[in-house]
Amino acid sequence: MLWLSPGKLIARHRPSEAANPPRRGEQAAGAVCGPGSRIQAIIKKEISMTTKDLEIIWAPRVLSIVRIVAALLFMEHGTQKLLGFPPADHVTAAFSLGWYAGVLEMCGGALLVIGLFTRPVAFVLSGLMAFAYFLAHFPRAFYPVLNGGDAAILFCFLFFYLVFAGPGPWSVDAWRSNKAFLPPRD
Repeated sequence: MLWLSPGKLIARHRPSEAANPPRRGEQAAGAVCGPGSRIQAIIKKEISMTTKDLEIIWAPRVLSIVRIVAALLFMEHGTQKLLGFPPADHVTAAFSLGWYAGVLEMCGGALLVIGLFTRPVAFVLSGLMAFAYFLAHFPRAFYPVLNGGDAAILFCFLFFYLVFAGPGPWSVDAWRSNKAFLPPRD
């Protein structure tokens, strides 16, 4: 039987001791695993997270999550222009500049969601968003909050970051290059 007390893990082996659990601060008969013991060190190692762990293990995973979420949001703009979903106030005319942007948004977003050809696709989409900002948003007003171009700027720089950072481990590109995240084997 195991007893948890503040700072100690106590293993009990005798059934007669189960009737009289130790009081706070007391040690029970049997194996005591205090703060300096080997078991306590193993438990602490398993549940502690260092900055190095965050950089090595979690940063690539979070990069994949950011790529997927941003691509899904970006695809939404393309589906609105091409498929009318979610419903919009206006319909984009076929083969217009907005229609071509919608094709790039929908197809490029889909490629980024699965992480296929991430770097070149992100480069093209970053350029698309810079072009869209200066063509459609900047003439309305100088400040992005007033001209509605803040999303275009964010997408532009996020995709530009993906050009250099790559897709992360949860992607087809990582799978193709054998850099995909695989859980360690015991």
